[in-house]
Amino acid sequence: MTGASHLLLPSHSQYRVRVREGPGKDLILTLNPRWETALWQGNYEFGVQMALANLVGDGQLLYDVGGGIGFYSLLAAKRGGRALVFEPDAYNASCIRANAEANGLASQIQVIEQAAFSHTGLLALRPAGQTRGHGSAHSVNVAAVTSLGKVRCTRLDDLIDSQEPPHVMKIDVEGAERAVLEGAETLFKRFRPHVICEVHDMPTASFVKEWLGRMNYRLRWLELPNSLPSQLMGSPD
Repeated sequence: MTGASHLLLPSHSQYRVRVREGPGKDLILTLNPRWETALWQGNYEFGVQMALANLVGDGQLLYDVGGGIGFYSLLAAKRGGRALVFEPDAYNASCIRANAEANGLASQIQVIEQAAFSHTGLLALRPAGQTRGHGSAHSVNVAAVTSLGKVRCTRLDDLIDSQEPPHVMKIDVEGAERAVLEGAETLFKRFRPHVICEVHDMPTASFVKEWLGRMNYRLRWLELPNSLPSQLMGSPD
């Protein structure tokens, strides 16, 4: 599909396309090519792509926290790794499974249809919007909210005894980064995974840097932090 022709497509349509360039080249994705251009062109969050391509190898496990359509899980599987995806939005979770099947990578990708959070139980969730491609669901940690649906959520620490620990963790949870980390303190102390965390505002960025600093992680920005959201990478010392 050419750059010109995708502009003529209906704004809400989704098609199966092949990624043109980058570490994810030749992956097959079902998406809206009009609005999700960077994904199929291959330059979406390129710093994150390169970091994951270098970190995830044969048999290594990625925790993909906030999976979206599963692009990073597919990238990990393409590199010979595996992915455990936490995606509470039912529509997005179905897209991840379909994309894994389309690429012959379903055996390497497991979807947990829950949100990673600071407690285990239920969480109010604002569903992902699909107006301009695949959106991301937003957690609402307010007990009084009754108009939104509830989804299962889990502390990652509560999965230590039942799931293999990650070699790398990617966190993209639309502002709930603090809650994810607060629910994973034991996991980080015990297993010390590499982490790539997208932050959406300066208070959250400050918290993530301070939290990972206390864990004795080396930090660097994968994208320039003066334009949020941006991605912070932490590597264990």
